[in-house]
Amino acid sequence: MIAMGVLRDLNSADEIVLDIDERKETKTVTFKIDPDLLEKIDQDMKRRNIRSRSDYLRWIITYNILRLKNQQGQSNK
Repeated sequence: MIAMGVLRDLNSADEIVLDIDERKETKTVTFKIDPDLLEKIDQDMKRRNIRSRSDYLRWIITYNILRLKNQQGQSNK
């Protein structure tokens, strides 16, 4: 299944549409996280209607990689 969604930068008008192919092979990554940050993640997940932490983190990481690439492309002009 290909998941589609829109992530918005809360501090600007930036918006990126993400298409994530959930059929691709994935790897499991384990890490520790501060309970306060986890609570913020859970709240933002609910606001964005994202069902799982894995989906949320995949989307946030992808969004920020695309945003950084976009910023780098604009600074090279």
